[in-house]
Amino acid sequence: MYLIAAEAAFATDKTKAATYLNAIRSRAPALAPATAATVTLDMILDEKSKELFTEGQRYFDMIRLNRPITFNDEILGLTIPTRPKTIERSFEKAILPIPIGEINANPGIKEQQNPGY
Repeated sequence: MYLIAAEAAFATDKTKAATYLNAIRSRAPALAPATAATVTLDMILDEKSKELFTEGQRYFDMIRLNRPITFNDEILGLTIPTRPKTIERSFEKAILPIPIGEINANPGIKEQQNPGY
């Protein structure tokens, strides 16, 4: 929750964002505390990626913030032929279909189905 609050506060109150971020970063004594002058969205996202590692949140954060995602396939010596190494929000599989249950519950959104589905 601290990291969500830090990201939400970042746009309007950098002091509050730094306070929330420091609540998490204080557990790592080697990290200098963030201040209103030094806090960045990248710092918050980096800490979020560490705290929520393997929970699947990074993908959605990057898509929501319209940032590219670069896969680190070479660590395992993989070659993935079905997707590029770097994807952006415009990648056809980044935008998921509106579920059929939602369309059945609200037939008016059928015409709003995402492209490709």
